[in-house]
Amino acid sequence: MGVMRYELRVAGRMSELACHGFPGMQVIPVPAQSIIYGQVADDAHLHDLLALCQSMGLRVISVQETPSSAVTTDGGSVSTPGAGSS
Repeated sequence: MGVMRYELRVAGRMSELACHGFPGMQVIPVPAQSIIYGQVADDAHLHDLLALCQSMGLRVISVQETPSSAVTTDGGSVSTPGAGSS
């Protein structure tokens, strides 16, 4: 099984310090939420990310596997992180 990409949505905007707690992941602020997005090696890694969210006091709204290199930023539209910077 290969590396999967996941999108974790948490309530509110994360501070810069909190964003640094997720190395290798992108943190994208959207209205009233933050999206933590990136590659997840396996189920244990996903559980570690969820445990980290809990330990930081973040309220997880949703967790979903995403298409490779795409993240939803609003009601169903899909954008690619870093699009236009090829």
